[in-house]
Amino acid sequence: MKELYKIYRYCMRSRNLQFKVNSYAKKSKINFPVHFAFGHEFVSSLVKLFIEKNDKLILSHRNIHFVSLFSKNPEIYYKNLFINKKKNNLGSMNYHEKNNQIAYTSSVLGNNFSVACGISFFAKKKSVVICIAGDGAIEEGSFYETLSLAKYLNLPLVFLIENNNWSMYTKINERRCNINLKKVCESMQIKFLKLQLKNFQKSIKNYKKMISYCRTTSSPIVLELPVKTYGDFKKKKYVNYHHGVLSNNVKIYNKIYFEKNDLLFRIKKKIR
Repeated sequence: MKELYKIYRYCMRSRNLQFKVNSYAKKSKINFPVHFAFGHEFVSSLVKLFIEKNDKLILSHRNIHFVSLFSKNPEIYYKNLFINKKKNNLGSMNYHEKNNQIAYTSSVLGNNFSVACGISFFAKKKSVVICIAGDGAIEEGSFYETLSLAKYLNLPLVFLIENNNWSMYTKINERRCNINLKKVCESMQIKFLKLQLKNFQKSIKNYKKMISYCRTTSSPIVLELPVKTYGDFKKKKYVNYHHGVLSNNVKIYNKIYFEKNDLLFRIKKKIR
């Protein structure tokens, strides 16, 4: 229960920061994409809870939930991005800060897989590299190639797949066949686990166990986490893919939670 309470604190920190950034984006005329991660906060909080000093993060374009927890001063970073508009800013998807565990962020789908492999190859002993990607990115050929290379080199590399069933406004069944990650991993003898977030304590325990396995055996693992991205209305149709500023049309329960089935709301009920 203590670990779950810490995760809830991290989740709240991440969500509150995202609401602030959303308000900054509303006031600013911007010419780059904004990708929020409302509903993904449990993922970054789980990573935050068990990350060690020499571990590194390799992130995708949707990285604000990680930046909110790993940046030294995320609010200042996003204020400079949207309000102050400093020239040295790389854009909302390309976070960079010196001496940070976030080693790389990618705005190119699937680009971070091969980068993660290279960073893991030169990482310090017993350190883990965690590569975050979505269900859309695993459609790229680089995913299969990186899995194969990571297994061959015995890299302590974690592929953490956030599955929200969306990619560029399309659901999985609208754009491709089903990819059975478990069987893909079995074909390469890579350890795989799909975390079921209905049981928070079990998810925390299983994640901790898998990270420990990766660290001690120096072997790659694949973790899949189902998430619900709270999105917006596009042409009067609600989609769970969030790209752009959150409009005033989205109903937010109690100014923090989007609905009573929101993962954060459910965690709060559990820790009471």
